[in-house]
Amino acid sequence: MKLIYLIYKAWLQQSRDILSLGILVLTTPVLFLMYYSLTNGESNSFLPILILLSVIMVVFSSSLVVAKEIESKTIIRMLLAGIPYYLVILGLCMVQFLLSILSIVFTLFLFYKFDIYSFSILTKIFYSACLTSLCCIWIGASIGSLAKNTLKAFSISSLIMFILLILSGAMFPIPQVEITFSYYSQVNLFDFIPSLIFIKSIQSITSVNNNYLGLMVSNTINCLFYLFLAIAIFQFSNFKKVNDVP
Repeated sequence: MKLIYLIYKAWLQQSRDILSLGILVLTTPVLFLMYYSLTNGESNSFLPILILLSVIMVVFSSSLVVAKEIESKTIIRMLLAGIPYYLVILGLCMVQFLLSILSIVFTLFLFYKFDIYSFSILTKIFYSACLTSLCCIWIGASIGSLAKNTLKAFSISSLIMFILLILSGAMFPIPQVEITFSYYSQVNLFDFIPSLIFIKSIQSITSVNNNYLGLMVSNTINCLFYLFLAIAIFQFSNFKKVNDVP
């Protein structure tokens, strides 16, 4: 019940900023309509980047939302009221996730309306986009939790968004950097980049590649990895916040 209340409270708080809500939800659909009208639908090469943009934007928005709550001392007051720190952050993150889903749904609906992808392909893309969105939300919330104010959260999250876009492989080739754990176990360093896995998933889906299931497993594991990392960062931030309470 506490979590539901916190989600409701977070929604009331975030819904007051209509401009931020509009930017997060409508940026990608509007960019798609502009792009489609300019190219007359002759090329689909830029579409994966548009979908990726709707996903990684939550890094920026979630970091600012968390940092703003910390800067306004709202989280400190909730800690004094006995509400766990991770629940407060989770409530903020769930609202960001719902807004991200709206942006993804609007974008994919336009893809369906203009007969760019079939419904079955869009369903797979939606699942992959939701997982990647969660990864990005955990990253953004971690940045906001560690940042001392919204200005620092703005600067760091903008940089991280740019890095995720560059390392997605949608614009530039990504080098293979292998980490060897044993003779039979090797992991590519860039396999931990959510945006890269997402672009690979879209390419696999649209080309009917048999590697789609493996990429979905990687995406799910990656989502859990960033969740546990975020929890560790939340615990560290919680320790600092409690010590800061007079």
